[in-house]
Amino acid sequence: MSASALDPEAALPLYHQLADNLRRRILSGEYPVGSTLPSEPQLMSTYSVSRVTARQAVGVLVSEGLVSRGSGRGTRVLPAAAAQVGQHFNGSLSELMRETKRSGVKDLRIERHAPVSESVRSALELTDDSVVRVSRTRHFDGRIFAYSVDHLPAKVGDLIDEDKLERDSLMTVLVNSGIELASARQSIRADIADAEIAARLDLPQGAPVLTVTRVIFGPDKKPIDYVESYYRGDRYTYTVNLSLDNEADSLYEGLA
Repeated sequence: MSASALDPEAALPLYHQLADNLRRRILSGEYPVGSTLPSEPQLMSTYSVSRVTARQAVGVLVSEGLVSRGSGRGTRVLPAAAAQVGQHFNGSLSELMRETKRSGVKDLRIERHAPVSESVRSALELTDDSVVRVSRTRHFDGRIFAYSVDHLPAKVGDLIDEDKLERDSLMTVLVNSGIELASARQSIRADIADAEIAARLDLPQGAPVLTVTRVIFGPDKKPIDYVESYYRGDRYTYTVNLSLDNEADSLYEGLA
């Protein structure tokens, strides 16, 4: 989707699409702290939306603490925006790949014959005693916000190397190597940092973190990657857009 393209046929309301678009541009630094967002008439013209839609979209960003509105001075980006790295999803792997490209990688390490725990063995449906383990910290504008560890079956992990991962996300490297990605199952939980995670994220031990566990599957439903990511709560936000599906009519009928 281009910077000014919204999809009126999508299930996600236009004001949410516009808010997502503006949020990405704020978090990427295109609209830096202290800068002014386009006015409502400018948003209406650029994105072909109504004044109500433009106003609702900006209202979402105000509620998130990213911008403030003031009479006579426009809508300004707040300092809180610079402290946050955000990911915003509507449920697609391609969107996840695009979001991952926004961050840089540090402390990249690839272990070719790493021991496998029972939880990883079960998640990847393995019979082998080892996996390829890829760990790295991720940063945005030089500030570390996440530590991720991927576990890959040997036949998949052997396709990657450090040079590729320095340039692209692991998912992009897999796709470019001919591995098809079809779906993923993800869970999110509040957690506390143990000694290793705290050191990786430059936090005191016991600090709160957000732990995201994801299993990525191929078209044959076989697991390809098991990843655990740990995020600093003070530098990261995770937003998922939800909408009613085709069962909405029966839902409302049941409430009538």
